[in-house]
Amino acid sequence: MTMQRLAIAVDALENGRFEEAVSILEELVEVNAEDPDILMYLGIAYVQNEQPQDALDILEKAKDLVEDHCVLYLFLGRAQKSLQKLDEAERSLLKAIKLDSLQPEAWEDLAGVLYARGKYAETVETIEDATVYFPDTISLRALNAMAFNRLGDRTAAAAEWEYIHKLQPDSSMGIINYAYTLLMLGKYTEATPIIEKAVELVSSDYKTWVLKAELEIQKQDYESALQHIQRSYQLKPTCTHTLGRLAVIQNKLGLPEYEETLHKFEKEISYQTQAWRGFYYVYKHLNMVDEMLDSLQAGTKDDCYAAAPWVALATEYNELGMHEESLEAWRSAIRLRNYIKVHCHQCDKFMRIPSKNKGNVIKLPETVRCNGCHNPVHLPEGFAIV
Repeated sequence: MTMQRLAIAVDALENGRFEEAVSILEELVEVNAEDPDILMYLGIAYVQNEQPQDALDILEKAKDLVEDHCVLYLFLGRAQKSLQKLDEAERSLLKAIKLDSLQPEAWEDLAGVLYARGKYAETVETIEDATVYFPDTISLRALNAMAFNRLGDRTAAAAEWEYIHKLQPDSSMGIINYAYTLLMLGKYTEATPIIEKAVELVSSDYKTWVLKAELEIQKQDYESALQHIQRSYQLKPTCTHTLGRLAVIQNKLGLPEYEETLHKFEKEISYQTQAWRGFYYVYKHLNMVDEMLDSLQAGTKDDCYAAAPWVALATEYNELGMHEESLEAWRSAIRLRNYIKVHCHQCDKFMRIPSKNKGNVIKLPETVRCNGCHNPVHLPEGFAIV
């Protein structure tokens, strides 16, 4: 009878009837309190039914009764993650991978926990290990792109979005993110056909018209940009991507309402995480240098686990001739990245070189040999800014 009821519960679990599975398994546990299989299945059912504390209690008990089991540690990690016990979740998921490295869910959950903890460099390292086994898992690729973006490594992020776009050419998520990343790299020619496809597929999405507006901004066609951003504004008037670009376009066209739009943008974005990105974009386009630097310096504190604000700050300091400050900002970025990003201007190759730390001090080589054309790349001039 127990085995029959357990089979029914497992079928319910596998077919998404989580409440039914919980109900049956709770009955079974009352008379089979030490059966590790029933306990494990009940823990899994609790996780799927969004009862993480119940899952944690049951799975901890099951762990003491059963030999090491990958699925048990996978769901234990998920329960711990739901309860924001991220340290414990990381350890459980690492254990799951050690027990079975061919479980894609364990890799993805571990990468998600690392990302949530602000360990962006470790997220990238984990996903690059995972994609050896699962190269075409889109969720892993997308998370890797997000992690690279937090590290201020847009060329690496673009490569991930390009891969996703090739795997799923009609995915609006892939199209929009790939096009946006290309635009942020200043590659508007490459972005143009991707944006046109976005218009065909998702013209009702305000982000599509933000892309169109940004494309025209980069081409300095502000009249066309205004038409596109107004369409985005109609679809979502509170979007800070829209408001920021609208303020920039109005300023470029000499329109008097620009200041009102700027104030509205500043008010809306102040409530957001990573607000420094929006401030940086707008203030740079408006040539508000002091405000731009203030926003980046705030970003290094408010977004303290991300290398991206440090990369932007290093770039802007260098543009302003503040070379010592730029070098220190680069050191902070490298410390968070765990690698040095180099660009060979002779062959246009980007390289990631593991950083060497002595204590908490980043040791920078004077030159790096390009592994493409084999010419020397001198640092800090050869630091990649994207």
